[in-house]
Amino acid sequence: MRNEVAASHPNVESIGGFELLGWLQTCVKDVLQDRPSESAIRIRSLIDNIKSRADVVDENTLNRVTAELKNLSLPHVHNLLLTLFGIFVSPDTHQILKKNIASLAPTLWAYSEDRVKYKIGAIIDGYRTNLSNERLTAGQEFLKLVDGRRFESLPARIVALENLADQLEEAHQGWDNFYHEPPFATEILSYCQTSVDIPKEVAPRLIRVILKCRLGRGLSYRQGVSPSGVPLYDKIISLLDDEGISHAIATLYQADVNAKLTNPVCQQHLVTILGLLKKIAISERLKSAIDYLLADIPNAARANSVTAFRDLTAPFIVWR
Repeated sequence: MRNEVAASHPNVESIGGFELLGWLQTCVKDVLQDRPSESAIRIRSLIDNIKSRADVVDENTLNRVTAELKNLSLPHVHNLLLTLFGIFVSPDTHQILKKNIASLAPTLWAYSEDRVKYKIGAIIDGYRTNLSNERLTAGQEFLKLVDGRRFESLPARIVALENLADQLEEAHQGWDNFYHEPPFATEILSYCQTSVDIPKEVAPRLIRVILKCRLGRGLSYRQGVSPSGVPLYDKIISLLDDEGISHAIATLYQADVNAKLTNPVCQQHLVTILGLLKKIAISERLKSAIDYLLADIPNAARANSVTAFRDLTAPFIVWR
């Protein structure tokens, strides 16, 4: 009725008396007289109990509840997740209630479909648009605790990853970079778990910074790369698709990255990076380009000036 003949939606439709009576009968029979299922009653009870609880749920109780959550139908899981999310972001929600929701949310999130996760991301983006800063902060906190940052809206992820790339590059160039780099790389991974999670708008910038950090500073100490950062950088590099690999190869010949490739220590790291890229590449031509570089690492820094390499990479890199 709302979508077809309601005054709030411009239309030329009208509703007759008999049609209205038919809809009324449907409402009475299928809604007003409908008895909630046992699962729905348990969910309602769970929500009421968690809202009224004055202490943090103990581990044994939490284990029993999470075991029951696994048996719920998808619609019930989705409704419960959305309900608890709404309570979590409410400015009136006290700390103990938030803590209890935080304990249940990861399990619900794991058993929910992606469309509901993206819906939550869209709701959070709405808080940003409406300048609801308190709800926005709580919503981002919720996504962080369920490891769901990649479900934020595309504009939000682009801004976040651009900022993190800037902060990571600044840390790399600053004092005690071994210590300060990993937290930013970890944050980047919280937004990127598959290749499709890396927005194309920020991919070139992000790849350049990751390569600079992974190639390191060319020092003998720890081979110039943060020990805690190495597995994080390798994981991000391993997320790239063929387009990302093309960006990575082209990035090797940007001035600030290319300068590292003449350093023997950085050349050792280049071998590792190229090995990771070859392992995930699909295009045979991309693999051939990587093999070309691996075959002569000492001269890889100047490969972009060699006609054979330029011809080999011409389909996916525009050389200037």
